[in-house]
Amino acid sequence: KRYKDDTFKRISIPVEQNLPADIKIEKEEILNEVKTLTVCKPQGQSNSEFLNSVGQHVEILSFDELLPTMNDIFIRAVADNEIH
Repeated sequence: KRYKDDTFKRISIPVEQNLPADIKIEKEEILNEVKTLTVCKPQGQSNSEFLNSVGQHVEILSFDELLPTMNDIFIRAVADNEIH
């Protein structure tokens, strides 16, 4: 949990649907009529609250939380040590 970003989520929705305009989209991929979006979840909002608000506008086909890789954690730990 210490190195978990808790910001980026991957959501898959039908290709003809769009997320609300206030959700920041970092990346978009389309494959077989499914649009997979990497989005920035608002800070302080739980995953349940986020999915509930998005689900009012689109059909959510899948949802994943993007976790940092070991390399990301190592780089962040080294950078934290250099600051302190």
